[in-house]
Amino acid sequence: TRVRLYGRVVDVDETPASCLPVHITPLAADGEEPIPVARHAVYTDTAGRFEFRGLPPGRYRVAAAGHRSRVTIVDVDAPAQPTDDPVVLRLQPTKTICGTVRFADGKPAPGAQVHLNEPIPELGIVVTCSDHEGRFEVPCTGGRDAYDVFARFATLVGGRVASIASQRRVAPGRADVDLVLNF
Repeated sequence: TRVRLYGRVVDVDETPASCLPVHITPLAADGEEPIPVARHAVYTDTAGRFEFRGLPPGRYRVAAAGHRSRVTIVDVDAPAQPTDDPVVLRLQPTKTICGTVRFADGKPAPGAQVHLNEPIPELGIVVTCSDHEGRFEVPCTGGRDAYDVFARFATLVGGRVASIASQRRVAPGRADVDLVLNF
């Protein structure tokens, strides 16, 4: 029997948190220690909804970190019998690094992947995407004086996938980071 876990991610003010990764990790029978297997992730839709399908019944840790928020974790049961009990993850504020990803010609780079060099406990490296104007916001723990911010963009060039990247060292809380992608 396979089951599904679903729910939504909301900000402190109950606003849906869209385009955020939600991670799931199987837990041991006692519910305390994660089972050492690969984590799985899905992204929330525009209404903040997420869904994991085809899971074996058991206990899981569901976690998310979003724009301006620290990691939110919920341990849940996925019983063999389906339930109509959605998981709700309420994000709490934290420090972030914000900015814009642009191409060398100054145009925004929508859909660029952005992450820090710092793994966040329970989630690892959190990757966010720039919006249609190239803007991004990535959470950090604030435990360092500076972070390396990485942006990566993949596109087709001459029928082949080409990837371009940019990196910049910045302080937590910065809201004006400009990452320029050059081919």
